[in-house]
Amino acid sequence: MKISREELAKLCREAAPLVGEVPPGMDAAQILWAIAGRECSFGADIVPRHEPAYCFNRAGRYASKVLHQRWGCLACMSYGPLQIVFANAATLRPDVDPLVLVQLPREAMAVSAMWLNRKLRGVGCDNIRQIVQKGEILRYEE
Repeated sequence: MKISREELAKLCREAAPLVGEVPPGMDAAQILWAIAGRECSFGADIVPRHEPAYCFNRAGRYASKVLHQRWGCLACMSYGPLQIVFANAATLRPDVDPLVLVQLPREAMAVSAMWLNRKLRGVGCDNIRQIVQKGEILRYEE
């Protein structure tokens, strides 16, 4: 799936309030845009990606038997413009459906922004480059 850069920018603006407070001089929509640039080439490549660390069949470090029993291999993938791992999305919204995250980039972006809000508290980023470099926080729960 792909979306236009304009649609991606709109999604970033809509989800920005969900990120919460950002460092002075920064803009949450720009942070989302920067991470989306890294994760989905600014909308050109929004496809689910297999995340081996979450793969139950491969004994991944973060694999969840419960999620795998319910969703199968869909539980070990990342979704949307920011490529949020399904297990992380499910911690925020236990009712989340991976197929919805595939079909509705807006939903995936919203959940990703909420996850970013949760994970950025206390990480100590001073600029967008640092936040993008820490973009892996959308992937791995530790």
